[in-house]
Amino acid sequence: MKGSRHSCGANLLTAWVSLCTGISLGEFYTDPEKSLEAQIWTAQMYGNDENLKFGFASSVAWDFGGDIKMPSAEFDQTPMVVRYPVQTEEDGCKLEIADKKSLLPVF
Repeated sequence: MKGSRHSCGANLLTAWVSLCTGISLGEFYTDPEKSLEAQIWTAQMYGNDENLKFGFASSVAWDFGGDIKMPSAEFDQTPMVVRYPVQTEEDGCKLEIADKKSLLPVF
């Protein structure tokens, strides 16, 4: 498979990268250093040349005070929103810009 254009798709298959490197999916989504190192290692192992990525779609809810459940069950793939920060129209009007220091970096 080395050098194949149909290899693992390191950035698209985050669970595969996690399995290949032994880091948890929680670490993959919250620890930039481990995540990027795992992506690089897996891409090199399969001869894959893709853009590295860090972050997840539901991180915006987390950034604004929502609650996120990290993947932990056997078939979980990505963090899930368990409580959105905006429940009512009034909540939306009160929404403030998130503190940059608390945000996850997105590459």
